[in-house]
Amino acid sequence: MLFSASANIEIFGLDFQSDSPDLPLLASAPSADRFNRLSWSRPGATDGDSFSLGLLAGGLSDGSVAVWNPLSMIRYPDQAAQRLQHVLTWMYLAIPILLYAGERIFWALRSHGFTTVAVYPGNVIAIHMTKPDGFTYKSGQYIYVNCGEVS
Repeated sequence: MLFSASANIEIFGLDFQSDSPDLPLLASAPSADRFNRLSWSRPGATDGDSFSLGLLAGGLSDGSVAVWNPLSMIRYPDQAAQRLQHVLTWMYLAIPILLYAGERIFWALRSHGFTTVAVYPGNVIAIHMTKPDGFTYKSGQYIYVNCGEVS
């Protein structure tokens, strides 16, 4: 027996009326690389009828992500080999990356304060902080610091 390095993505149908143990093959498409992981999105998660069966995303061994539309694979078997090559991948990655970058920039701009902590005899802790911009206070006001690991 020879080892095959080829990979196919196959979609089978469920036939509860038949007594045959074999499932009918609805669509098949070859893939250039082997799959590391395969995920099927929730059906109906996108608007419109064209993605009513969801999307099928496969992490390939070369590090790329391939996305297929199972409905178009079933409806048009002669075009089943066509995948949504990197057309939709950026949409699923761009928003989380932008949110992460925005959050990092936000905290980088806010983290310019200066704090020093000193431990004195008798387990007394002194915390010296710079006053944030726009912070107003009157003489005699207190700040309560909640630090569970210290108390």
